[in-house]
Amino acid sequence: MIFKDLDNWAITRQFLHRTSQVLSAVPRAFAPHHDRWWHISLKIRADGWWLTPFTLPDGAVLRLGLRTADHTVVLEAGSARQASWDLKRVKSPGDLAVALYAETAGLGLTGLAPDRFLENGPSDYDSKKASQYFDLIEEIDRIFKRRRARLPGSAGPVQLWPHGFDLAFEWVGGREVEIESDGAVRTAPAQLNLGWSPGEETHPAPYFYSNPWPFDENFKRHPLPEGARWFDDGWQGSIFPYSNLVGDPAAEKRLLDFAETVFDLAYPTLTGP
Repeated sequence: MIFKDLDNWAITRQFLHRTSQVLSAVPRAFAPHHDRWWHISLKIRADGWWLTPFTLPDGAVLRLGLRTADHTVVLEAGSARQASWDLKRVKSPGDLAVALYAETAGLGLTGLAPDRFLENGPSDYDSKKASQYFDLIEEIDRIFKRRRARLPGSAGPVQLWPHGFDLAFEWVGGREVEIESDGAVRTAPAQLNLGWSPGEETHPAPYFYSNPWPFDENFKRHPLPEGARWFDDGWQGSIFPYSNLVGDPAAEKRLLDFAETVFDLAYPTLTGP
């Protein structure tokens, strides 16, 4: 697959972003908590974007996600209860939230309020643009999993995060870093991520990123592959604008070279004492 321009996709992107937040609100409130918040992220499967299943009060397992082939949000609670909503027919993510949370309340998951999703009113969902986006995310997920398989040590799963709508995974280094939080000092492992963002306030256009933590200012003295650069406007790391890879048959190799360059540079500081 060659990366293509993402033209006039803002409305559909926002619809899908809000849909991911509508879905993730369910495990955020009711699923067993994971200390790295993996319980609220979506994972890319052959049949769509899915939350991690969890057990309901009656013992049934809840499976919730977006089936990308037919643009359908699916809820399955064991074999006895199923519901679905076609995004091509849903007027807005707010309407989806109202319907979905009424269904989950019937499963004993009460108290979810759709109010915060009602603020934007109706939205136009372009299924063609959504399908192009699904294909892109599936391809990036494949590339990231290829990169992840090459890494030594421990790495988390590739995940789609509802907050920023970015797809990413984290590699964990062996170094422990002291951090202060709420007046207490604790340690956390040094780490390096690799991700893709559809854009946000500090950089509105889509981009790839790889951010070592903790960040060493000396990193910026080292050049990155053509098209990539160091970035420190709101966060510190490296950025590779998506536009620099659009239409390039060698895009996958260039992306993997970018990831490897940052990893090789950061590795000594993330694993050392």
